[in-house]
Amino acid sequence: MTEKSNHDLSSHALEVFACPSDYVPSKFFTKYNQAYVAPIYHRNLSDIARSTNTDALRLWGWTFDRLSEQIGNRTDAREFGRYVSDHRDGIIPCGSSLTTEIFKSAYLRVHEALASARVIDESSLRELSAIVCPLDLSFWDIGSKERPQWWPKASQTVENLQSSEDWERTGALALTALDEGTLIFAEGPLISEKEDLQSSHFSLIPFGYRVAGKQLPSAERIFSLLQRPTWSLDSLHPKLLSIFDAPLPEWTPDDHEGIKIGDLLLLPLLGRIHSANINCWQYWRGLESLVFPSAPLAQNGSAVTDTHSWSMESGGRRVFSGFSWINGPLRRLKFRYDGHGLFSVSDRPWLESTLDRFDLKLAFVLRHDYRIRKSEYSDEHETVSAAKLLGMDKIIVPEFSL
Repeated sequence: MTEKSNHDLSSHALEVFACPSDYVPSKFFTKYNQAYVAPIYHRNLSDIARSTNTDALRLWGWTFDRLSEQIGNRTDAREFGRYVSDHRDGIIPCGSSLTTEIFKSAYLRVHEALASARVIDESSLRELSAIVCPLDLSFWDIGSKERPQWWPKASQTVENLQSSEDWERTGALALTALDEGTLIFAEGPLISEKEDLQSSHFSLIPFGYRVAGKQLPSAERIFSLLQRPTWSLDSLHPKLLSIFDAPLPEWTPDDHEGIKIGDLLLLPLLGRIHSANINCWQYWRGLESLVFPSAPLAQNGSAVTDTHSWSMESGGRRVFSGFSWINGPLRRLKFRYDGHGLFSVSDRPWLESTLDRFDLKLAFVLRHDYRIRKSEYSDEHETVSAAKLLGMDKIIVPEFSL
């Protein structure tokens, strides 16, 4: 703690810092602090402990134990398990209990105490506390569609993981003309009606590029780089928990710049929308983050939402829209990839004119992930991944700048 007087601390902060130096948290807290709530709670407090030399985890345990005693909460794992699990489907996603809420309350009280004592600043307090909110308020306004009829099906074989049929179905989606526009992005499971030993997932991601030589990165490397760009709000922004309610110029872009790697100039065309909280009331929103045009494409644009989409408008017209679909209940802990996917469409003339402005061509990276189950009686599995490039030629141009 700093030299701040106890008279300046809140009552909750005084209770937190009343933790005796020799206090050892209960066995229940020690065993379940990464089970009743997401592991990020533990990770955040561990990071604070390392950076501030404060025993934040012990303070969390002390606060949890005291709150449990004060309200007479039974720390009984069996009682909790009956409430949040089903004998057929396993753990119910986002199932909660009084014990879970006490973990969260204790977590918030510790952060409030650390901020009150100026161990962390207000920006850190807001950012670290936001995960407790059960939803992004603007995401709540965006509904999901039914799975599109054109969504690709998986091949019914387990012998050949990299089935040519799977690659052809997913690769053919690039620049498909749909009612909503030209498809430029899709991500989700390949549909399979069989309960076999294999489950597959694909990602189709666009990028702008220019080639200046023969030293080119692998498809896997390009896929990794295209995962980096994010959109977010500053932790002190008043719309922190409702990003689409903030004007697009107030969004924060990270890693949206062009990337020179070997003899390739790569421009990400999409950025993932990073939510400050855990959307446990719409938990599928976190399975694959929503995407939005990257900063170079979003210049002079505005972000809007409607009943089933999030979009960007530019020059008086809608030039990009994103959609999500859900098919049946989601079971996050199962072997199979869940029945949830995303796709995005663009106004093709707008996209091509934007790429022409940067003297770039359009290409896609396609990635397949396969979960391979060890036996039909177990959900234990391993994952195999592969990626390839679509529509990318190797014509060399002399200059290398944006």
